[in-house]
Amino acid sequence: NATETWHLQKVAILEKRNDKAGLIEEYRRLFRQHLVDKRTYLEKLKELVAKEEWDEFVMKLFGDIPHITDDDCILVCDMIVEEKKFSCLMKILLDNVMSFSRVQLFKKYAPYMSEEDQATYTNHVIEELRMHLSYAKSKSYGYIVDDIKGMYTCSEVSKKLISDFVEEVEYNYGNRPALMRLLRN
Repeated sequence: NATETWHLQKVAILEKRNDKAGLIEEYRRLFRQHLVDKRTYLEKLKELVAKEEWDEFVMKLFGDIPHITDDDCILVCDMIVEEKKFSCLMKILLDNVMSFSRVQLFKKYAPYMSEEDQATYTNHVIEELRMHLSYAKSKSYGYIVDDIKGMYTCSEVSKKLISDFVEEVEYNYGNRPALMRLLRN
């Protein structure tokens, strides 16, 4: 990653100058980048940012990641849990809602989320499933039903919302035998 190398060169210069504010900004930029060791930069930032400013700083840091992969999502969510900044989980998970791992991610982090955030995330997934159902062919039903079944087991909040959604699906798509068969299994 050429950008990371450039930022690290800049860090070396800032360290020589003893420019704490500049170092914080460069480590923040490095943390935001794709394909970098985010944990290393979080630890560096912890050393540099004053303890009384850390809570506000880290909330902004977690909320300011521009795009995220599945691997980064897991790493960042783990760091959010370690820092006990649970309200940040929602944004990261929503940024990754199109992932094939979204159900597993939600299942892992739902216990740390408020019931309101769990409902918001579940409703977002339900909207995606609704959209896919509207044009899905029978060979796609398996993926949709897997998400429905997975979301059902994530939390009590998602269980209730998914149950209501399944009733809606049975009513609206009862004429699709392949879908109904998968839902009943």
